[in-house]
Amino acid sequence: MDGFIAAKYENLITLDADLSHPPEKIPEMMQALMQPDVDIVLGSRYVPGGSMDDVWPLSRKIASRSSALLARMLLGIKLKDPLSGYFAIRKTTLFAADAFKFIGWKWGLEIMIKCKTKKIREVPIHFSQRKYGKSKLNFKIALSYFRHIKELFLYKLGAS
Repeated sequence: MDGFIAAKYENLITLDADLSHPPEKIPEMMQALMQPDVDIVLGSRYVPGGSMDDVWPLSRKIASRSSALLARMLLGIKLKDPLSGYFAIRKTTLFAADAFKFIGWKWGLEIMIKCKTKKIREVPIHFSQRKYGKSKLNFKIALSYFRHIKELFLYKLGAS
């Protein structure tokens, strides 16, 4: 968020620094964001044309799909890849939001909910296995995700 606040440009984009998100998709994502009725653009593994490396273990694939399904069901998000961390948004859309209360690592999901984005476009990407570092996913991270989903669900109900 500090980078978004400091940014001098109207359009913002975030992607993983480990290059698991393909930077060559930035022009397509920005072009989609330029459409007047688009609030946010996500890089998606799960739309037609999207993919991911085959090296992911089955357990991680199941966790990813299940987490996305939970977000769709509880938050009413009609997206194939609502947990994507690769997204483009206008600065004015981002800062028109209610106060953020980020919990864990899926802050794009909170941005979509609290910015009340209506028109979300998904652009197919190939999600690569990271070349450096290790996944942060563990039991503690999974619990924080469930807590975050609960908080966002309560927010949508007007209870938080």
